[in-house]
Amino acid sequence: GEVIFSERALENSEIIEKLKKYQVGTFTDGEVVGFSNFGIFLKVNGIIGLLPLSCSIEDEEKFKIGQKIKVKIIKTIKDKIFFSL
Repeated sequence: GEVIFSERALENSEIIEKLKKYQVGTFTDGEVVGFSNFGIFLKVNGIIGLLPLSCSIEDEEKFKIGQKIKVKIIKTIKDKIFFSL
């Protein structure tokens, strides 16, 4: 038989390996890379994670794309990471 790996599966396994370096409850520096109606997306070591917020107009004025902020890692689930301020 033939085994086919998707690029996405490879990316997920690489992300999972990177996430093993981070402990829940520790702080790290993240870069603001995007906004949504449920939070701010941050990049940490090449991994995009979510900082849950209401993302009102005030949040978009408070945080800017490219801004570096210190965040606490509150949860990791498989290939996902979540932060708090």
